[in-house]
Amino acid sequence: MALLELKNLGKIYTSKGVVSIGIRGVDLSFNKGEFVAITGRSGGGKTSLLNMIGAVDSYQEGELFIEGEGTGHYGEKEWAEYRRRYVSYIFQDSAIIESFSVLQNVEIALGNLQDPKERRARAIELVRMVGMEEMIHRPGSKLSGGQRQRVAIARALAKDSPILLADEPTGNLDSKAAKEVMKLLGTLCKDKLVIVVTHNYQQIEQYCTRVVRVYDGIVESDVHIMPQPACDGTKTPLIKRDTFKNGFRLGRTKFFSMPRLSVFLCLLLAVATIGMFLITALCSGDIKTDKNYIFRNVPGRVVISPNEEVNISEEKLAELVETTGATKFLHYDIMLDTDISLKDVGDCRVEMPENIEVDIGRAPEGRLEVALYLPAYLAEYDLLNKKMSQLNDEVFSTVDMTIVGIKYYYDNTIQPRVVVDQLGFEYVTTAYYLYSHKDTFNANFQFYGHYKSSVLDDGIYVLARAIDKYVVLENVQGREIGLSKKWYDALEEKYKDIYVKIPIAMTKNEGYAKGGYLEFEPTIYVHDGIEERANQVVISPEFITELAYENMGYLYRQASLFYETEEEVDEAINILGSMGFSAISADTYSSNADESLSQYLSRLTAAGILVVSIIFLILFVYLCSMHTVNTTKGELAIFRSMGVPDSEIGISVFVQMFMALAPSPILLAATAFVIYRTPQLNAYFTYLHFWGYAAVIAGMIIVVATVSRKFVKKLFKTELQTGLREVNRK
Repeated sequence: MALLELKNLGKIYTSKGVVSIGIRGVDLSFNKGEFVAITGRSGGGKTSLLNMIGAVDSYQEGELFIEGEGTGHYGEKEWAEYRRRYVSYIFQDSAIIESFSVLQNVEIALGNLQDPKERRARAIELVRMVGMEEMIHRPGSKLSGGQRQRVAIARALAKDSPILLADEPTGNLDSKAAKEVMKLLGTLCKDKLVIVVTHNYQQIEQYCTRVVRVYDGIVESDVHIMPQPACDGTKTPLIKRDTFKNGFRLGRTKFFSMPRLSVFLCLLLAVATIGMFLITALCSGDIKTDKNYIFRNVPGRVVISPNEEVNISEEKLAELVETTGATKFLHYDIMLDTDISLKDVGDCRVEMPENIEVDIGRAPEGRLEVALYLPAYLAEYDLLNKKMSQLNDEVFSTVDMTIVGIKYYYDNTIQPRVVVDQLGFEYVTTAYYLYSHKDTFNANFQFYGHYKSSVLDDGIYVLARAIDKYVVLENVQGREIGLSKKWYDALEEKYKDIYVKIPIAMTKNEGYAKGGYLEFEPTIYVHDGIEERANQVVISPEFITELAYENMGYLYRQASLFYETEEEVDEAINILGSMGFSAISADTYSSNADESLSQYLSRLTAAGILVVSIIFLILFVYLCSMHTVNTTKGELAIFRSMGVPDSEIGISVFVQMFMALAPSPILLAATAFVIYRTPQLNAYFTYLHFWGYAAVIAGMIIVVATVSRKFVKKLFKTELQTGLREVNRK
């Protein structure tokens, strides 16, 4: 049984309807230990015969047997295994990987060695054997023709295949280099089958054991200079390879050996990733539709109301906490569902957190101080130490609370918040209640709590307007109230003749608590002979709270209970229902029936822009990436000719592309950091949370995987010989 046997082997070429014979009727057998020269004129079929033996090209007639096994049924997978197991090929132009170093070119053929140290040591040994140790780290593109052929021989030796094929290995070399190459090949035929195609028989005559002459597509002669060695019957062992490790190593080597291409791919994918992020961040804010919650969705919150026409007392709420296992209750929860509109800031939630942390200033204390939690883009407004009345035209125009601290955050999807302590929350709640029920009180209250009186125990202040001055009157011993000496002395001389009378009547009407109804008449005073009126009543924050709570105790019929888990919420709702309360979870929402058609169209337009922009971006990246990786098609064809399994080549393509994608998340994070920390930019780009970034990265992973898959699929559909022509054209 011969190592290699050809029976009636033939190849026919067709081009544009013209049929030509490459080679036909070849009957030859070869064994290890032979050095075979295939000679003949150019175009006679020498290279065609060698390519069929090396599985670079397919045969169409006859059969090729390797160690007694026919190959007529082989598919591409089997031929790749044939090249890996049996054949080492030295091409006329050497066909080394120009971007790889000498060492890397040799090392890539040692995929059967799994130990990295052993693989590196063997590669260095082979490089020394061909006399290239001084250029071991020089890239293939910097080598001369003779040096390239030496590397090709070292690479062929690295495979340690039983068959070594060489196609005009000295064709591009000077005479000295040619002699060195042929001498090196001549030393290999002791335990291998060496077949050399040459047009210069004299160069290899001294090494040949056999000469096959091909003429016009047929074997004209087959001369054995030395007797053909007998086959020992030993079959070439199948050595397993670690496909994933070899593929990963090949992809990593390709990535770092081609810095310009790799940098371009990195930049391309980074620009695409950041572009996808920017488009998404710009459009998602217009697309996002929040659920229309009936109440503010505070986790664990249950809103209750009695089914009968009665109010809820503090004692009853405390009892419900014990009965249902709530952590706490909030009797007057109107501010949980009410936004405060502030100029330059927008609608703000009112919160009373357990711990108040601020970036600048300090935490608020008491009824008259607040902190603001704001998106970073609002840092351009200097809001610290301002009065709330300066930022609000309604409720807080009458409640002078001071902003003592500010905390900025970068998630601009979170609503701005007015943060207060417990007393501040009570004050805001009662002030808003009095403002929203001012028609009931028949008075236009002005709440200037920052005026502190040491005279009034009940906290009632009365304010009269004297031209453009506000004057506090502190004496309420009688129904006629005059200016205090403190303020009287402070006024300019021309105002000294002002005398103010303000009648105050506090009555208890049916359904209202004492102090719940305040009547007053305008104050009349004279200035420069002209009557002026002061029609404002000023009361302290303590009295505001007292006045509002006494009324709310009769009128306010809603409260909130808070629980730690959703299971407790569901259980509490059932218990409260059986106790005669309407109870509803704060995460209950209704359909947004009031949303206008224009809002729908706006969201639809934004969604359309987002989709079209991303599709365009993906197509751009796909085309650029495909064009870029196509430049490596010739090199991948060399790997195939070396017998590197298709699976390893495919993995290497994926590894190379995903290594190019690796910097993108880092650059994306840096870009997002700069955008969201820059106030001028933070306002325009909707903050993306984890799933937003995950979607962007996942989108890029899909694009890269698609490009890699398409390229690999296209590569393996291309005939190996066609791919090698790409190398020759370069």
